[in-house]
Amino acid sequence: MKPPLSLVTLAVSSTLLSLLTPVTAHAQSSMIMLNDGRALEGRVESVAQDSLKWWLVGLPQAQTLKYDQIKYVEFAQPQNWVNVMTLFENGQFAAAAEIFKDISLQRNSATFYPAPGNFATLADRRLLDCYRRLRMPKEIAYISKRIEWNKLPPSEREVASIIDCWSAIGNGEWELARAAYEKARKAQADTDPAAAELGYLNGLIAIGMENPAEAAVQFGRAYAPDAAADGAMAADSLRLAIQQIQSDVERIDELRALVRLYAGLHGNGKLWDGADDFLNKLLTEATAADTKPTP
Repeated sequence: MKPPLSLVTLAVSSTLLSLLTPVTAHAQSSMIMLNDGRALEGRVESVAQDSLKWWLVGLPQAQTLKYDQIKYVEFAQPQNWVNVMTLFENGQFAAAAEIFKDISLQRNSATFYPAPGNFATLADRRLLDCYRRLRMPKEIAYISKRIEWNKLPPSEREVASIIDCWSAIGNGEWELARAAYEKARKAQADTDPAAAELGYLNGLIAIGMENPAEAAVQFGRAYAPDAAADGAMAADSLRLAIQQIQSDVERIDELRALVRLYAGLHGNGKLWDGADDFLNKLLTEATAADTKPTP
């Protein structure tokens, strides 16, 4: 259950306040993952344009490591990062996005920028996740232009094709979006949680390419019961599927079933705000048929 708005506001205010305080992670232990497979634990003293200085326990002075020797660094997490990740993990994506945005702009020693694994670049990466969950392709397109993938741990780069697809959709570049979709689809199993997201994206692409019938089919992959881990995306997919077929008189029975499904699963008995009169009439008819006594 999501916390009440007052608690969310309090958490956001607390986190924003922590952004103004010094980052204390510099005094804590970090893990440096080297390209040769070794992992070194120590305290990062400072970061420069092409290297960092760190203290290894037992050594009398700081050591220098060039970034071309480092795969990435697991920096000790400062409190502002812990706070915003709590919001993110609790599903408060809009609130988290505002704070990640602030952190992403702090490209200095406070976030260990430009070291690989720095918090400014990680914030851009989490911003992309927030905007995916909020279904904001234009914002994804903007962030994807500036994110420095080479400064992220390898595991954080695996969604690059999906991001490319979102970005192309945000820019209205439908052929590029389809190519990125195909690349991402080949890398994902049908049972992967990203399969539903890809169905949603392919539905948006079909709308952009003026193929409403295909769009409705693709959105079905995102609101199907076995693909609806993201309830908000499932609801949005079902709404968009309904809108793609509502003018097709030969699919009226299907449309009636879909509006009833939307109201039952996502609308507490109603359709979304702004649903037109025709769809609301269909829902009324479907509801009346459900409650009509059997002779």
